[in-house]
Amino acid sequence: MDFGIAGRVAMVAASSKGIGRAVATSLLAEGCRVSICARTADEIEAAREEMAAAAPITQVFGARCDVSKEEDLDAWHAATFPPCASAAGEGSST
Repeated sequence: MDFGIAGRVAMVAASSKGIGRAVATSLLAEGCRVSICARTADEIEAAREEMAAAAPITQVFGARCDVSKEEDLDAWHAATFPPCASAAGEGSST
């Protein structure tokens, strides 16, 4: 099934196993770039490697994150969506 979300970025919490992993795997199958997280680095790296092997044309990013901690969530989000700069100005060019 094509949900028309290919190329989008999805963040899936608690995705090293269970429902979270199934969601992340489904999003990869749809062509999304997926950022996954778990509380331990070992769990997330194992899941990331398996997902990347199963869907080599997509991108899987993994991060250690305890979603009960705001600072971990902020760090995960910043790692998934790094800041970008724009030289675009405001106002008219005429």
